[in-house]
Amino acid sequence: MVGDEEVAWDEPGATYFVTACLKRRDLTDLARLSRAKLVIGALRFYDGQRYWRYDFTVMLDHVHASLQLIAQDGRTEPLCDILGSVKSWTARRIN
Repeated sequence: MVGDEEVAWDEPGATYFVTACLKRRDLTDLARLSRAKLVIGALRFYDGQRYWRYDFTVMLDHVHASLQLIAQDGRTEPLCDILGSVKSWTARRIN
């Protein structure tokens, strides 16, 4: 927040390269194929609804993705909300 105004970082139609890391990077939970498949499934689920997914890479302790936010009526859903829902859905199924 800057003063009383929110700073918007989400540009309709913009493409973002994001990295999401495990809370404990010393763990290599994503090395298990079943867990990697959950992450991939979550990224694919919202593709075409909330964003266009161009590419992604699932690493041992983090995930990279390039996503273009889909604008509806000139607005996009905040990137932090999109990533939060993907991460929480995946975490609930892994944990």
